[in-house]
Amino acid sequence: MDLFFKLFGTPKEEIKLHCIICPSNDQSLFSSNKSCKQSRGLFFSVLNTSFASIISTRNNFLIGDCVLALKDTACKNIYLFGSCAGTGNMNIGDKVIVENSYSLDSFTQMTKNSNNFEVCSANKELLDKLISFGANENLMSVNCATVSSLLLEEKYLGYFAEQKISCIDMETSIVFSAAALTKKNAVSLLYVTDILSKKKFHEALSQKEKSSILNSRKSLSNLIINFIKNDIR
Repeated sequence: MDLFFKLFGTPKEEIKLHCIICPSNDQSLFSSNKSCKQSRGLFFSVLNTSFASIISTRNNFLIGDCVLALKDTACKNIYLFGSCAGTGNMNIGDKVIVENSYSLDSFTQMTKNSNNFEVCSANKELLDKLISFGANENLMSVNCATVSSLLLEEKYLGYFAEQKISCIDMETSIVFSAAALTKKNAVSLLYVTDILSKKKFHEALSQKEKSSILNSRKSLSNLIINFIKNDIR
């Protein structure tokens, strides 16, 4: 058994041109067709639809390896999909597409109150196409910070404000840097589920907030699906 099959549970030849990487609980947003082939590997699961390979991760700290492993496959475009925290004037349920992501993904560096972080960017061509395609979807183009600690992130509120960072996640800069290394095109589309210093990740959500998040998850996933189908038509 080769390494790729061990990791993904499927041969690399099965991977499609477009790959959507998402948490396992978001995978069903991209296909309700139970006849689609589902494969489970050691760390990643793959659901192959007619338009894309939907890859879900069990551990987000291995998401960089997920992208690196796609190097010798047919994958060209990677769409990271998931949740994030908002900063500043963001609201729960907002939908964002990330232009640049600051790499705060070293826990050790975060403990040292560093303010010297690399910036990783989305693929400009794919980013611009998606922004244009989703012009009527209230999709905000933002800067992001990718962190490795939920408990340390509030120490950086001042830094986030200075750099005009609007959302915080744990994957985007990792995916962008791995995609650049493997010469893939990557974008990140996220929905806001909590607000730093206002509505923390562990606090209960109101029914209105839950509905807003659900609607955003559905509309954002539909945007990606329709964009890909339009691209391959």
